[in-house]
Amino acid sequence: MTQTIDAGDVAAVVQGPCGPTTPETIESIRRQLPGVRIVLSTWDGSDTSGLDVDEVVLSADPGTFSCVTFRGVAGPPINTNRMLVSTSAGLRRAQRPYTIKLRTDAVVEHPGVMWLLAELPPTIGEWQLFERTVGVSSVYTRNPLKTPTGSYHPADTIQFGRTADLLTLWDVPLMPEADAMFWPDSESRPVWSVTSQRYYPEQWIFVSALRTRYRVDFDHRADFSDTTIAASNRALAQNFFVAEPWELGIRVPHLDRQLRWGEDPLCVMTHPIWQQLRDEAELRLAERPGA
Repeated sequence: MTQTIDAGDVAAVVQGPCGPTTPETIESIRRQLPGVRIVLSTWDGSDTSGLDVDEVVLSADPGTFSCVTFRGVAGPPINTNRMLVSTSAGLRRAQRPYTIKLRTDAVVEHPGVMWLLAELPPTIGEWQLFERTVGVSSVYTRNPLKTPTGSYHPADTIQFGRTADLLTLWDVPLMPEADAMFWPDSESRPVWSVTSQRYYPEQWIFVSALRTRYRVDFDHRADFSDTTIAASNRALAQNFFVAEPWELGIRVPHLDRQLRWGEDPLCVMTHPIWQQLRDEAELRLAERPGA
């Protein structure tokens, strides 16, 4: 890495509910990324007093949807629309050409993201959505070859890139409530799909953004055909840059604990796997007639 982005050109959009760790999140940004504009995007009625941020953006909470697991047992709340509202509202107030998007329970440990931000490669290929790739953490970018519900799933935990590109990704319609009960009973549901929801939040966001320009044949998250996996891998490699948390210097500690980095990072697309997909995408592009 030979260059970095000037901190005066970068915003940190911190989105989500204010919790016990949010002051630590804000303080870690100030300490590790001095000069970056900090925008906290949270909900009406939140107590933001004492938080060292440059701007607070308050939105009406759109709430969550309910889903069910096997035998009608209640599953985790689906927060897709909360993510969409808080993130897009924060991005619209970034006021900087580059943005680092992170959650209110993340922690910044070193400024590695600033170097990665400066070296994001351009987007390429038939699924090109942004001007430059959007950086994402490998936690939790899913590898569809490891999990049958993992296509079109770039992480939403930590993202970084051109603010305009992030707005392209996040400026999509809200998820309809009907999608929360796409498979309302165990008999209709594929055995590997634990909950009733049609898409994971990450999939709804990315696929909805792609569908503003392209046709995407991906009817639900349990589609793991060879064609779908291949298209997903191309779309992700062409539009995103996957980095490990220790490269970024930004982690969401409780999510890290779910992964076994000393063994096989379950379901995760690591940087080397992404790099292989990116190399294949660039090779295909170079082999095109007239390239």
